[in-house]
Amino acid sequence: MESQPNLTLEQYQYLATSEANITGNEYQQLACFTESPPNYEMWCRFMRVRNHLTCTLDILRGHLSFIDAAKKFVFYGKENEEHGIKVEEIGHLGPQFPTFAPADAKFLRIFHAMIGIMSECEEFIDPLLAGMESSLAIDHLNGIEEFGDVAWYMAVGSDALDTKLQQVFKANISKLCKRYKEKNFSSEAAINRDTKAEAEAMLEATERGQGYA
Repeated sequence: MESQPNLTLEQYQYLATSEANITGNEYQQLACFTESPPNYEMWCRFMRVRNHLTCTLDILRGHLSFIDAAKKFVFYGKENEEHGIKVEEIGHLGPQFPTFAPADAKFLRIFHAMIGIMSECEEFIDPLLAGMESSLAIDHLNGIEEFGDVAWYMAVGSDALDTKLQQVFKANISKLCKRYKEKNFSSEAAINRDTKAEAEAMLEATERGQGYA
């Protein structure tokens, strides 16, 4: 694909297993090595499930709407009458939670990042449905905006885990390098994964990245 760098297998493996840093742009390029490339058979499979996917996404939108409302209530203090979420009811919960420890703060930050990514999925649904039902295209600027929002939650979540995004990139590429021995995507490797070996590769990459600035 056009976004792939002209790297050899040895260079790819070096970046995945050494202490060398991986920038955001390098991560993007390396990740694209293991993308399932679009082709006619994939298009046929998409068309086979297109109508079912459209119905499922429409149903999912309602559930994600509540997740987004809950996120905004917890982290922004915004009420939502449609989902019955009101600030006045918090007083009844106070005595049940008398303390607020550092561990609670860490959990809330991680929870914010994870539920935030879920809530962003709702933002993807409308343009995705519009594209599936008509033009089969996604608005460029809208895509940048939503992927940017997901990146923000990734940054906050990684910070809450006391982890640099550099380590997240490195761990993910190391896992993919273990899965795809020849660096390129294959259906067989994607389906028949050695999850234990992949976990070990991620752990090694994370330990190597402890010194990232």
